[in-house]
Amino acid sequence: MVTSAKSMNDRPRFALRFISGKYQGGEFPLRMNREIIIGRSSDLDMVLVEDMVSRRHAKISSTEAEVYIQDMGSTNGTFVNGERIKVPVPIAAGDTVRFGNRLTYRVG
Repeated sequence: MVTSAKSMNDRPRFALRFISGKYQGGEFPLRMNREIIIGRSSDLDMVLVEDMVSRRHAKISSTEAEVYIQDMGSTNGTFVNGERIKVPVPIAAGDTVRFGNRLTYRVG
């Protein structure tokens, strides 16, 4: 079977797996060549209804080869592997991402 380039790009290669907080056990697929905005605002791609999450908290961008996350000036920060990030940083399978103090995810 031949798969078009468009449908290949639409298939998720990674996912954020919720390992703590009220979303524990859930999963959010990360599609390649996309950008998702994460926060409390109901019009975003990934809505996290949590006090420690800002309205527009973080952005995940992906290319065909890499996935990056950046904080969007949130009050409580975005953390990758326990370090608060100030600039876009690459994330890969096995990394942990935390929004504020409570919600932790593993990239897989």
